[in-house]
Amino acid sequence: YETIGGFLMHQMGRIPQRKERYQFGTVTFIIENADQKSIKEVTVIAPFIQEGNK
Repeated sequence: YETIGGFLMHQMGRIPQRKERYQFGTVTFIIENADQKSIKEVTVIAPFIQEGNK
């Protein structure tokens, strides 16, 4: 994928709506802005893993 938006549209099978969430493993994507053709802005929330902790 060339963009996170492209990845999300492929995974979801559609263009998501604003404020919609998508969980991929331990990472959460929040669609902040999208139109009928593409995702414009995404917030990515990933867990913090401190070195030495597993």
